[in-house]
Amino acid sequence: MIKIWIGRRESDILTYMPNKFDYSISYYGSNNQKNNFSFDRQKRTFSRYNKDFYCFIIKCIEDICNDCLDYELYFYNNILSRELENLQPSLKNHFRNCNNYSLIDWLNNKSYSRLWLSNSVNVPPFALLSKDECHIDNLSVIFPHYSEYIIQKNYSSGGKGTYHLTSNNENIILNQLSSSEPYLASPYIANAIAACCHVIIGSKNVIVFPIGFQILSEHMDTMTYLGTTYQKPNHLRITDLQIKEFILKISHRLACNGYRGICGYDFLIQEKQLILIEINPRYMASSYLLNYVLAKENLPSLFDLNDMAFSNDMKLGIYQKQIYNLNIPYVTKTAYYNETKTTSLPSKYILLFNDGLDNAYAFENNAYMYRYIDKY
Repeated sequence: MIKIWIGRRESDILTYMPNKFDYSISYYGSNNQKNNFSFDRQKRTFSRYNKDFYCFIIKCIEDICNDCLDYELYFYNNILSRELENLQPSLKNHFRNCNNYSLIDWLNNKSYSRLWLSNSVNVPPFALLSKDECHIDNLSVIFPHYSEYIIQKNYSSGGKGTYHLTSNNENIILNQLSSSEPYLASPYIANAIAACCHVIIGSKNVIVFPIGFQILSEHMDTMTYLGTTYQKPNHLRITDLQIKEFILKISHRLACNGYRGICGYDFLIQEKQLILIEINPRYMASSYLLNYVLAKENLPSLFDLNDMAFSNDMKLGIYQKQIYNLNIPYVTKTAYYNETKTTSLPSKYILLFNDGLDNAYAFENNAYMYRYIDKY
C-alpha cells in the first residue's frame, strides 16, 4: 500500500519518525528529495491553491503510482481533496479521513460558524458587511465605544485576508477590499491574548492538546501569523480547566454534527473571558511542532490519532490525559519574504525547515520562506 501526503509544506510530515507516508506532494518542498514532489520551485510564490496546482498533484499521483491502484491519499486540508475530486472523480476511492464537504464549508465560513456557536460560547460582536459599509463612520455606529476594527474575508486563513482597520489606514485597507464579496467586521479587542488549540474529535472521545499562544504581526495593515509558543503568559487570569471546558463545548458540538479528526480553534483570552474567533477544520501551521513533541514522548503522531478518530475512537481515550498534560517547552516561528527587508536565517534553532527555499532564485512579496522550532 502506497501512502501519499498532500499539503502545503513538506515539513508538515518531517518531525515525526518513522515517517507514516511513502511520498509527499506539496506546494513547498525539497522536490525529489525524501520522496517529495513540490509545486513551488525556482520562483518562491505566495501559496495559491489554483487549477495549476491541482493538475500538478494529479500528475504526481500518476507518476508515483504508475497504474498501481493500491494507494491512499491523506490531506492537510479537505479543501484539497474536494478540488481534486472535482477534476478527477475516480481519485475519491483513494481518499482517507475526509469529512463531509458541506460541513467543512460551513466551518470555514467565519460568519456561519460564529453565529452557530454563539449560543454555546462567547464570540466577538460581528456584522457581515459590504466593502462600502466598512467605513470607520459606519463601523462606529454598529460597534459603539470602539475606534479600531478587524475586517476579514469570510474565507481566509493564517491571518491572510485579515485587516486591522484604524482611522490612519482606512483608505489603504478599503482599496484592498472587493465589492463582490462580503466581509466579517468586528471591533478590535485590545489587550487580549491570542490563543489556539488542537483537538482530535471522535464520536465519543475528544483529545485536547495544551493551549498555544500565537505570535502575530501587523505588516502592511494585515494581521499575519508568525508562530506559536506554549509558554503561558505571566498575566493569564483564567484557569486551565475553564479553557478546557470551553474547548470541549465546541468540540462536542462538532462531533454531534459528524465532524471527525483533527481540528484547531483560534480564540482570545481577555481577562477571565474566552472569545472564539474561528474554527480551522484541518491541520494547522503549528501541527508539525506537536508531532515533534509526540515523537519525543513516544506517543502516536497526529496522523495516527486522526486515523483513530475515523476508525476506532475508543483508542483516543487511552491518550487523553497524557496528551492534555504534555510539557511543550518550544516555540515555532515562520518567516515570509519582505521586499523591503533582508530575510536572514535564525542564528539559533533546534530544527529548521526551508521547504525547498535553496532552489528559489526569485521571490514574491509575503511568500513563505522558512520555519523553525526552538526552545523558549
